[in-house]
Amino acid sequence: MKRLFNAILTAAIVLTTVASCWQEPVYEAGASRHQVTDLKAVPGDGEVTLSWSLPQGWEATEFIISYTDAEMGKVSFHTGGPVTTYKVTGLKNLISYIFNVQAVYGDKISGAVSVSAKPVSTRFPVTGLMADAESGKVTLYWTRPDSDQLTGYVITYQKEDEDTPVTVTVSDPAAVSYVIEGLTDDVNYVFTVVAQYTNGDSDPVEIKAMPALAVPYILESEKTAVGLPVKATFNRSAFEQADNVTWTLPGGEVLEGDEVKIRLMSAGDQTVVLGARVNGINKSWNVVLHVREYVIEDTDFVCEGTNYNGFKGSCPMFSPDGKTVYNLTFSKISNLMAYDILSGEKKWTYSVNHGSYNGFTVNPVTGDIYFGTTTAGDFFAVTPDGTLKWQFTEAGSMQSASPAVSADGNTVYLIDASGNTFALDAATGTKKWSVALEKKGGGMLVNGNDLVILLNGTDKTIVWLKADTGEEIVSYGQAALGSDISGGFAISPDKRYAYYGHAGGQASKIDLQERKIVVDCKAVSTSTKPNLWGLVTSPNGDVMCPSKDGNCYLLDPETLEIKATFESGKGNNAFNYARACSDTDGNFYISSGQVKNVNYTLGPDLTVKDSFSVGGDADKQMGGNNYLDGILYAAYIGKSQENGLFIGKYVGGERYHAYGVDICGSCSLK
Repeated sequence: MKRLFNAILTAAIVLTTVASCWQEPVYEAGASRHQVTDLKAVPGDGEVTLSWSLPQGWEATEFIISYTDAEMGKVSFHTGGPVTTYKVTGLKNLISYIFNVQAVYGDKISGAVSVSAKPVSTRFPVTGLMADAESGKVTLYWTRPDSDQLTGYVITYQKEDEDTPVTVTVSDPAAVSYVIEGLTDDVNYVFTVVAQYTNGDSDPVEIKAMPALAVPYILESEKTAVGLPVKATFNRSAFEQADNVTWTLPGGEVLEGDEVKIRLMSAGDQTVVLGARVNGINKSWNVVLHVREYVIEDTDFVCEGTNYNGFKGSCPMFSPDGKTVYNLTFSKISNLMAYDILSGEKKWTYSVNHGSYNGFTVNPVTGDIYFGTTTAGDFFAVTPDGTLKWQFTEAGSMQSASPAVSADGNTVYLIDASGNTFALDAATGTKKWSVALEKKGGGMLVNGNDLVILLNGTDKTIVWLKADTGEEIVSYGQAALGSDISGGFAISPDKRYAYYGHAGGQASKIDLQERKIVVDCKAVSTSTKPNLWGLVTSPNGDVMCPSKDGNCYLLDPETLEIKATFESGKGNNAFNYARACSDTDGNFYISSGQVKNVNYTLGPDLTVKDSFSVGGDADKQMGGNNYLDGILYAAYIGKSQENGLFIGKYVGGERYHAYGVDICGSCSLK
């Protein structure tokens, strides 16, 4: 058969997966010969299986396959015959490859058809590795990987300051624990567990433990991030007579006491020295923490086909105990994701095959999470462990205000894109009442038995309902449209007044006690894209307004006159759907959604105190920030075939106010 290509190095270099490699050009490439159809790529462990077909009546002599490799460049080869499936091996896991397939008809070749895939290892490591230390021994516990290819485990261990590992083979693949004896007390050991498979070994999982007559300390977590505090406790019950308990941090800072919060400011493995005088003898133990740069850093979101997924209109929210952070993606598949803040690990994902374009809310009592999609009938309650609790099907698209929850956790309030407003029983999802308000919501606020709703309309912009019955108390129309889905309310320090923005660049102030408008549509931004999103207050009462025009405005809390302006220079959309946060020192935190995704710390007068950039041009923010324990959480949208980014980074300070009133985003004052 006449060859169309010249072999690369003619059999001197042979790929393990192919008959031979090819160089281009080819004769008559792209000639009028039918391309392959139904091209699919199924990823495996270090390999991808391609399959395709040709229309009836077309018979190719062979096929040309090529793919792009980061190290080798473009790799091309032929199938050696008229097959319709081919396995490409020798690939790297977690690397995205683009495969091209061309049909060969004698001395002519069709155009290329492309598909992408990312090989993923099936050699899963053990999870949940724990170590129970006693005098002279350590018992390791782990969760067995769910694979029928598992053959056993290899355990290695050694003293932390030595390089003489001991290796133990566990041939039982069903084993979930192992006891190691003959160890030296009061010495840190490093233990590593590797799962073995018929096709190779998993990545190692490591843990440290110290055999002792008694465990000298208890850590909230061995994993932390720069600036993220970890609670460490001296084991007083085991060392009743100990005194002079100290914790010496890298750099020399000394903390004193049986219980301390350790905050480390450098990434990597960091050693804290615990010291105590026990029975008149000074003893010390090394406490090692694994410190990562970011609290959260994730781009791994489920998307549809070769599309992408990210964040649009949503805002990170926290569990009632502040130990879990949640976020919701928007593009075609809605991924509600939970992350453990101390470890940074994703705990679970609850996916729905419809897109989302609005915020979500966490129940401040039960911890249940509520969200909807842009598809009618999609409103969900998900439990803190990631399982569906109930689904409410009467609402339309939830491209509207975030839901709200009563302070007692018993009632969930939602407003859909048509203004239909519902009160649901939080335990069952049963409807308590509903009213039609005809416009989508820009914000909801529960204030005792008052449900205050901001609408995207002028004839009825702000409305008070009775929270227990839905009966209207009073409503007001305003000259400008109420803010869109990410508007919400900022609350005054005394919780009497609420502030909100308008789509036309105006701000308003209402009296929650008197149920009336105090300042009506005060002009703030006069640009062509003036929308005000996610206002926030500071401890002195000042109101900060991010605007779609790329500026932030500081307003006097009494008159809403502009006191200061921060011009980001990022242009229109820089603060589109943005939600700012504030701290107890009056600083503001916000992320821009344009060039280089700059995340700002602004002083009480809106001067820039600090900033950092993250991600690339694909990310761009179109959602909100949240802020807890000095950590700023920000999420980005992404673009074609590039997922967005979710990060949490230490910036300092202590939380004062953010969207949704509390850390759960319940939008409830009392």
